[in-house]
This record gives sequence, C-alpha cells and structure tokens, in this order.
Amino acid sequence: MAELDQLMMKHCISIAKASGKAGEYPYGAVICRDGVIVAESVNRVTHDRNVTHHAELVAISLAEESLGTISLDDCEIYVNAEPCAFCSYAIRESRIRRVVYGVSSPHMGGVSKWNILGDVDLSRSMPEVFRTAS
Repeated sequence: MAELDQLMMKHCISIAKASGKAGEYPYGAVICRDGVIVAESVNRVTHDRNVTHHAELVAISLAEESLGTISLDDCEIYVNAEPCAFCSYAIRESRIRRVVYGVSSPHMGGVSKWNILGDVDLSRSMPEVFRTAS
C-alpha cells in the first residue's frame, strides 16, 4: 500500500473508531483528490435516524458540494470496511476513480458479495454514467 493510502486509511480508521465510541456504527469514509481530503464522514444512521446516511454516502454528498460537481472521477475514497451494495452503487454513479477499503464484508460487500464495483457490464451498458471500475 502506498504511503498516501496508508495515511488516508489510518485517518479513516481513526474517525470510524471515534464514531463507534460516540454510539454510532463504526464506519468512516474519506474522499481525497490529489492527496488532499475534500470530504470525510462517519456513519450517521443512528444519530440522524436515517438509514441512507452511511459514511460513504454522506462523504460523497459533502465532496460533491465542496467541489461543485457530481462527478468525482478525480477522487479516491477510503473506507474502513468494504462498501455495501447500496454505497457501492453510489460510488460507481459518482464516478470515484478508486476505492480503498480495509476489511472485506462477504455478507454485505459491494465487491465480495455482489460485484457492483467491478461489474464491467454496467460500464459497457451505460458508459455515460458508470466508468470502468478500478
């Protein structure tokens, strides 16, 4: 793992731990562009009482707002656990160029359970929406 990846993943794990200690599900997401964090979030499901407020989705929304675009094709996302199918679809649709995650989730994962992040059929069928996953 590259030095920047290690730094971003350590930060992601740190915010996820803090989230767990605060009574939330212990998930964190960090989005960066050119080595600079543009957005980060922890899971907000419990605190916001909203099942759509997964860390990845909140971070994507914050990044899009911060950068003034819905295409994050020049960004990476770091998550402490493999994104679920729900988050993986949003990651694909926001065109994030690279996903780095710490722990696999064979029961819920958007790669290991349902290969949403690596599904080349999505890219071929709708190239204007889904870039080839990397």
